Amino acid sequence: MTNHDGGSPGLRRGRARWITAMIAVVALAGCGSGQAATTGSSGASSAGSSSSGSGGGGTGGSGGGGTGQLSGTVAGHTLGSVSAAYLIGQSDDPAHTTVIYMFDTAVACADIGAVGWDKKVTDKTGALEMKLIGKMPAKYPIATGPNPAQGEAVVNFTETSKTATPQEETSTSGHVQLDTLVDAKSATGTLDLVFAQGSLKGSFSANWCPGGHEP
Repeated sequence: MTNHDGGSPGLRRGRARWITAMIAVVALAGCGSGQAATTGSSGASSAGSSSSGSGGGGTGGSGGGGTGQLSGTVAGHTLGSVSAAYLIGQSDDPAHTTVIYMFDTAVACADIGAVGWDKKVTDKTGALEMKLIGKMPAKYPIATGPNPAQGEAVVNFTETSKTATPQEETSTSGHVQLDTLVDAKSATGTLDLVFAQGSLKGSFSANWCPGGHEP
């Protein structure tokens, strides 16, 4: 018997089985590529998370911070490379002063988070405190009187001690040049200072230490 729809019943059944098999193959291939896409997306997301976490490691104040260079000797303490430099957030007068510390041994932001830290950090650490009366980039000459005026600076050098009261050596002349100041973030500049027992020149790039105190 001749059929007008394209062949004998046996031929039609064979063609139907072939079409069914092809549909299954295509569906299977589609599932496989969908799985591969999902895995790839997951891998990219995972890599993104890892990268983000790595970036976050550069923030915070638990480790050393800032950089700088010092050249000179004060009260018998010779200074060279700077291991940490901080723009602190808890000075005696944070609204009107900019206070920056430089250290010649590794000191973490958390280490200067309380009054009296100069008796607790690594013994015999050279600590330079620059207190600028102002909040703008400028040249701050060392104050010559007991009460520094707006636009002047008071700079003290201390060698930390765990066994005795640390002694301050105050700069008698010179200046601190504050080149940049980003509030609650960073400060950069240079210094040229004279002390009764020595002199210092150098530069600093200080990181923000929100909990940093004056000792």
